[in-house]
Amino acid sequence: MGKKEVQSRAQSVGFLLVPGFALMSYAAAVEPLRAANLISGKPLYRWWHAAPGAKPVMASNGLTIIPDIGTGSDRDVDMLFVCAGGNPATFNDKQVFAWLRKLTRRGVTIGGISGGPYILARAGLLDGRRVTLHWEHQPAFSEDFPDVAVTPSLFEIDGNRITCSGGISALDMMVALVERDTAASLPPRSATGSCTPMSAKAWARSAWICGLGSASPTRSCYACFAAWKEA
Repeated sequence: MGKKEVQSRAQSVGFLLVPGFALMSYAAAVEPLRAANLISGKPLYRWWHAAPGAKPVMASNGLTIIPDIGTGSDRDVDMLFVCAGGNPATFNDKQVFAWLRKLTRRGVTIGGISGGPYILARAGLLDGRRVTLHWEHQPAFSEDFPDVAVTPSLFEIDGNRITCSGGISALDMMVALVERDTAASLPPRSATGSCTPMSAKAWARSAWICGLGSASPTRSCYACFAAWKEA
């Protein structure tokens, strides 16, 4: 999808939440989308949630999210991310696998977060691809799927397959995607509204890490970014 098209309409991003998904990884993926809308002053992204059977889905910490749709539903979507935790090697919902394959045939970009890549591989969607996933799943994953190249990266973008290793690496992944698609829409500004030496990418990262609630970074945001950059 070209940059002009992305900027002319909001991208639709779906999150398939599998029971036991890691809330931190999900939040780190969705918050940059909210921040991109806020900073740009226009709706660059809209997002929705799916779950097997359209049933409320519980995260690993006990928090429950009510999904918008169930798997198998037809919904406009540009990117879909599978969020999974626990032991994704045991996930065997054939309806979910069929739905994911249907989306790929429609040209939808498919991603996996934390244990999500395991589910994508079980659906037959990662053969010959370069991926990453949560470190605790990597040994078993490599045994089960020898034709998939596993890397120790925070995230991997291999064409229309996107994967990340979980935790706050989802933030790095989403920042990269937002920068790739919409960097021109995120101008850096100081507290007085003037341009600053910070790049749009650096400012956006600072804003997202600090949970910035306005369109102007503060000194604490700059300090937070500097500390993050040096870490």
